[in-house]
Amino acid sequence: ERVRRAGVSSFGMSGTNVHAILEEPPAQDDGARPPVPAGLVTGAVPWVVSARSADGRVAQAARLAAHLAARPELAPGDVAWSLATTRSVFEHRAVMVGTGPQDLTAGLAALAAGEPARIAASGLVASAAAADLRRTVFVFPGQGSQWAGMGAELAGVCPVFAARLAECGRALAPHVDWDLADVITGVPGAPGLETADVVQPVLWAVMVSLAAVWQAAGVTPDAVVGHSQGEIAAATVAGILSLDDAARVVAVRSRALSGLGAVGGMVSVVMPEGRVRELLGRWGESLAVAAVNGPAAIVVSGEPGALAEFEAELSARHVMRWRVPESDFVAHSAGVEGLAEVLAEGLAEISPGPGRAAFYSTALSRWMDGPELDAGYWFANVRQTVRFADAVRVLWDEEFGAFIEVSPHPTLELAVSDTVEDAGGSAPVVSGTLHRESAGAAQVLSVLARAWARGVPVDWAAVVGGGQRADLPTYAFARQRFWPRARTVLAAGGGPGDGAGPAEERFWAAVDGGDVAGLSQVLSVDGGRPFGEVLPVLASWRRRERDRLVTEGWRYRVCWGPVSEPDPARLTGEWLVVVPAGRTGRDVAGACVAALEAGGAAVRVAEVAAAAGREALAGLLGDLGVPVAGVVSLLALDEGPVTGLPVVAAGLAGTLALVQALGDARIDAPLWVLTCGAVAAGPGEVLACPVQQQVWGLGRVASLEYPDRWGGLVDVPPVLDGRAGARLVSVLAGIGEDQVAVRGGGIFARRLSRAPRLRAGQPWVPGGTVLVTGGTGAVGGRVARWVAGRGAPRVVLASRSGPAAAGAAAQAAALSEAGAEVEVIAGDIGDRDQVAGLLARIG
Repeated sequence: ERVRRAGVSSFGMSGTNVHAILEEPPAQDDGARPPVPAGLVTGAVPWVVSARSADGRVAQAARLAAHLAARPELAPGDVAWSLATTRSVFEHRAVMVGTGPQDLTAGLAALAAGEPARIAASGLVASAAAADLRRTVFVFPGQGSQWAGMGAELAGVCPVFAARLAECGRALAPHVDWDLADVITGVPGAPGLETADVVQPVLWAVMVSLAAVWQAAGVTPDAVVGHSQGEIAAATVAGILSLDDAARVVAVRSRALSGLGAVGGMVSVVMPEGRVRELLGRWGESLAVAAVNGPAAIVVSGEPGALAEFEAELSARHVMRWRVPESDFVAHSAGVEGLAEVLAEGLAEISPGPGRAAFYSTALSRWMDGPELDAGYWFANVRQTVRFADAVRVLWDEEFGAFIEVSPHPTLELAVSDTVEDAGGSAPVVSGTLHRESAGAAQVLSVLARAWARGVPVDWAAVVGGGQRADLPTYAFARQRFWPRARTVLAAGGGPGDGAGPAEERFWAAVDGGDVAGLSQVLSVDGGRPFGEVLPVLASWRRRERDRLVTEGWRYRVCWGPVSEPDPARLTGEWLVVVPAGRTGRDVAGACVAALEAGGAAVRVAEVAAAAGREALAGLLGDLGVPVAGVVSLLALDEGPVTGLPVVAAGLAGTLALVQALGDARIDAPLWVLTCGAVAAGPGEVLACPVQQQVWGLGRVASLEYPDRWGGLVDVPPVLDGRAGARLVSVLAGIGEDQVAVRGGGIFARRLSRAPRLRAGQPWVPGGTVLVTGGTGAVGGRVARWVAGRGAPRVVLASRSGPAAAGAAAQAAALSEAGAEVEVIAGDIGDRDQVAGLLARIG
């Protein structure tokens, strides 16, 4: 009784995997649409679009616009639902907000055209790229963001807001003699917003309800911060105060302020705090710094006469200032000292608890656990200076990148931006919620869109609510091609497409096509000429030249280049040096340990027997007990064979086991593998120890498979003196190279360079004996026949004893019948002495 689904997987040879899930189609219905769940708001719809790049966003919009123009029957709500639930979210984002199809398609057309003027005029919100915003904080302002009728329009179009507002009204009812809904809607006889005992409880209810709107859209605060009375709303949203306790706090606090009987006011001043405090000294306790909102945004509170004198002084100094409207009290100054007992008595029954979100106090300038927000705290809240700017600095420093002002009108957006900029930060996301001039469904969707476009996570499915899935166009892929394109490289003679003239193009076309008649016509000669024999020769030459020019560009070779001598380096921490059993303190191993100790490392030496396997090594490493900063392996120095495996060097097997054991022991320190004479890096050097070269092949593979715990490969000289040891320490400390050779003349790094082009000339003709090793295999046999065909006077096939020698004899017999002088030499050639003996036998 469930939807049937089938999984299909395909694994391609190129490494590209394709996986698909097939789902049973829905059953045919009777055409009746089920009821669509209510969205966050009614009366406006969001269309969300995103892409990997700005160009991709424009292309996506153009594709969607064309698709919808051809399907006018699609409902805007269904398109919104489908865009929100069936499309991935990328960095470059845009949202069209509209009340009808025309608004939405106009915004889509503006985005598709990439015209900023049309974007600004439409209901479109676009972003250059969403940022990593770290964490989100809800900001609740104090008195000043209120306006008559705030929340009335939104309550009619947003069920979440209306429901929460009603809960706040019921919580306030026991503490006030007016009805919240009557005040908001302006019912005749209801009080206005002229006094603190009305405006502050109403403002609290609206801010708490607006926070519920953000949370319903999937935006949950990691922290909250409030400004003055805004801390009551912040504590409510954080879960520190219950709705009933918060209603009591805001009602008792605001009524106490209105009942002080002390007339006062507030002035905002554009001046740094230090200079403001210097000016206030002459007025004593008559004036006080009520709030520090930004680097140069100060609010002064106090008695009317002193405040007027202060304003006159500011005017004489040409300092910008303005009165805070509707502030008839002297909060955050000595004028509220008498409220301590009133608040203690009125708030004795509240029970604050731990919060769901972190709460930063602007009254005490520190993080609060929650239970401390008792009656005593709310007196400090109304008495102490509001240090809002300090709170923003702390939040920004502690990885909060998005500041959402939850209020009916933005009052702190500029203060937040200025404070972050003054702290050396950049690009915070600062968003308001409602606005006096726009407070309905479109405003809510627009602020959500702006926040989401900058990186705030918004649950658009919850915002839209529901709908029917509509068929929408797929992503507008840029389709950048990464595979190399085939190209034809022409020989010097030219050909089609290389800029040659038409006649020359026809000539080579005839050659390539074997067209004798066409070639005669191009050359204007009698068709009876013997072109039938010449034409294949020309075509063959042309193909060879083309192939030669192409393949010559494929040739590369390994070379060694000097590295700039680094400054003397120091190693820190404990380094583990792994050496073959019995080599501690001897030759290269002893010199390596001495060099590391001289370079500052605390060295621990571990001897490893040749027969030690992965499990034994992992146990040894696991018993170290102390984290190591790096691991140096000298196991490659053991060139003896593994018991029972004469062709496998003990150093190679030991290095492999060490790489695996480090992973088993969960040691992530970089592993450096040292060899001695495994590479010929300097001028005139020969490969002294070819057996150790195998470890370099293993190391290059390990570096690709374990890049997070790989250090590199280092070849050192047989005598590691003080200067060479210091260079080794520099390599281990990090010079940006992982394949190096330390020599007396400096440090050399492995490089891959393009090989020089081969000089054109006569084909190679062997002038003496040619030795072919591995002559029993398919490739060896072909090479032997090739050199014999080139006229080699003598060919020697070298192979191992046993069945391999019989194969070589068969190859020799076939070559002898062709007239070549062939000789077979069988025997083991596993080391340098055996190879020397083989060459001596050849002569």
